[in-house]
Amino acid sequence: GEDPHPDFPSYHMSWMGSTSPLSSDELRSRTPEEIVGYLATWDEPEGFGPGHPSAEGLAQQLIDVVADDPDRFVPSASRYLRLKPAYFDGFINGLQTALQNGKAFDWEPVLAACQGAIGKVDEGPNEDRDSTWHGAHMAVIRLLERGLEDKTGGIPLAARDRVWALISGLVEDPDPTPADEERFGPPNMEPETYSLNTTRGAAFHALFQYLFWHHRKAGRLKPWSIAEQDGEASAVIDTHLDPGRDPSVGVRAAYGWWLPYLLELDPSWVRERSARIVGRAETDLERAAWQGFLFRGGPGTLALDVFAGTYAAYAEQLASIDAKPAARARAGDPIQFFVDHLVRAWLWLPERRETLPLRTLLASGRAWLAAEVVEEAGRL
Repeated sequence: GEDPHPDFPSYHMSWMGSTSPLSSDELRSRTPEEIVGYLATWDEPEGFGPGHPSAEGLAQQLIDVVADDPDRFVPSASRYLRLKPAYFDGFINGLQTALQNGKAFDWEPVLAACQGAIGKVDEGPNEDRDSTWHGAHMAVIRLLERGLEDKTGGIPLAARDRVWALISGLVEDPDPTPADEERFGPPNMEPETYSLNTTRGAAFHALFQYLFWHHRKAGRLKPWSIAEQDGEASAVIDTHLDPGRDPSVGVRAAYGWWLPYLLELDPSWVRERSARIVGRAETDLERAAWQGFLFRGGPGTLALDVFAGTYAAYAEQLASIDAKPAARARAGDPIQFFVDHLVRAWLWLPERRETLPLRTLLASGRAWLAAEVVEEAGRL
């Protein structure tokens, strides 16, 4: 475009946000068919800068309009597949906002459109993920997670096959690749956070949520067998426990995130897989799951029993370290959480004191470990 300051030897411009060629009120004044037609034909003008209209800005306005009246737009769901991914993303995010605001809609056409979307791939790299089908896939996962919650407008049990088809496809997404994880994952981003920001990691969060959704919709029956009630999901979980099949610490962190709740749902299922999920907390994959469990679980009798070997092995690892590892920016300190588990178990479960590996920490002679125990005991 034309240089706005031809006489300046140099200058810098910056701005925030995207601009839409239409306001949300102008979009609301049109029918859903007219909106789709406009989105299909509007061309983003050349140039850049403050006030420059863009597809992303238009998609942001679409979110608000869809969120206000989802029933009006859901019948047109499939038509958004023929538009730019930014507009499909905006449509899906609008539905997610509607659910968040307690509004219900017909899931069938939405899930069908989502199935079409996850089959679309981007042509070439694009750093702006919100403008890609990759970004749209992430929006689908977020919508599924919202729909699987126990809230108004959630996904009905009748749509179970459709939901599983989506999840089973998304958990096979190539993102993250080993190269991407090396670049963006730990130590640049903690495993728990990374799991939420990659397609396959986020899809596994949705998969575990799907298990609890099914249990709830089936009447919260007890006992509940994951392997019998959700055999396909159980098989996928087992397959991705193979490091050769899925080497992502982000994905394994998702396992650890949901491990306390899985233990409550089906203890036998977790017990059978504990060695493959957390093992002795020695490898990167095992530690990613173990730390996720420490952050969200508690030292109940069942957990201390099922993960006895992991508690003991992790205590031995810490007891062999001369000084506490340098803290990194993260949501929590896994060592502090581990010591918290042991101290709480010591206080609340006196019958387990003789077998708790708290003794391993105190007998190590490591001053830093003794300080961790004393500090945690004082906090409790």
